[in-house]
Amino acid sequence: MPDRSDAALTFHVWRSLALVLVAAAIGAFTWNLYILFPFTVDDTFITLRYSRNVAAGVGVTYNATGPRAEGYSSALWMLLLVVPHLFPLGPMGAVIAAKALSIVATLTTIVVMARWIGNAAADEPAKAWIVALTVIAYLTLPRTAVHAVSGMETALFTLLLTALFTMAATSVTL
Repeated sequence: MPDRSDAALTFHVWRSLALVLVAAAIGAFTWNLYILFPFTVDDTFITLRYSRNVAAGVGVTYNATGPRAEGYSSALWMLLLVVPHLFPLGPMGAVIAAKALSIVATLTTIVVMARWIGNAAADEPAKAWIVALTVIAYLTLPRTAVHAVSGMETALFTLLLTALFTMAATSVTL
C-alpha cells in the first residue's frame, strides 16, 4: 500500500509536468508574438489618428478641418492611445504603445483566467492541471497572439469581459 510520501511525490511530479507544459506554452506564445509583431490591423491607424488629434487639442475628429465624424471602434481604447501622443516617441511610438498595451492586456487576461479557474476548481490535485490546460489552450491559440499585436482593442475587451465574468461567477453561490 502506498504511503503519503508516495502520493505527495506523485502530486509534485504531475504539478511539475503541468508547469513545464505551461512554460512551453509561454514560449510558443512569445515566439508567435515575435513572428507576428510586424502585423498591425489597418483600423489601428484610424484609432491612432483620432487619438493624435485629441492629444493635439483638435478634438475627437479624424481631420482637423471639415465635418466631424466618429470612425473609431472603441472610445476607451482611443482615449488610452492619447497618452503616447503626448510624448515625443517618434512616428511609430503610438503603434508600439498600442501593441504593448494589448500584450499587457493579454497577459493580464491569463492571470485573471488562471485565478478564476483555480478558485473554481475544488479538487486540489486536479487544480494544477485544470489551470494549466486553461492557460495552455489560451496561449497556444494563434488568434491570441494575433490580437495581442494587432494594435486594436480586442485584447483589452477580452480582459474586461473575462474580469466581468470572473466577478459575476465569484459572486454567485449555488
